[in-house]
Amino acid sequence: MPYAPKPWAAATMNVTANTTTEAIDLGRVFDLLAIDVPAVNTCSISLKACRTLGGTYNTLGSSTPAVNVGAGSVYEMLNLGGMQYVKLFASVNQSASRTFYYMPIAT
Repeated sequence: MPYAPKPWAAATMNVTANTTTEAIDLGRVFDLLAIDVPAVNTCSISLKACRTLGGTYNTLGSSTPAVNVGAGSVYEMLNLGGMQYVKLFASVNQSASRTFYYMPIAT
C-alpha cells in the first residue's frame, strides 16, 4: 500500500492537564513523529504511548532521550516505535496551555 503523507495536526497541552496533551490517534502505526514544540516552561518533552486510545499511557522508551526545551521553539523528531496512540508529555507543569504541531512519518 503506498504511503500518503499526513498533514501537520495540532495537539494541546491544557494548563489544567498540566503535563500531557490529549490522546493522539495517528490513524495507523508509524515509525517517527515530527513535532513543532512551542515556547514552553523549561522542561523535557517525551512521548507516552498506549495500545488503545482510551487505555493507560506509559512512557515510550524508544523516544528517549527526551527533547530538552525552554523559551524558544524547536522542531524535533521522536521515535514512535510503531505506535498509533500517543500523548506528548512535559516533565514540568506548564504555566499556560501550549499547542504542539505534529506529523507522523513512515520510513
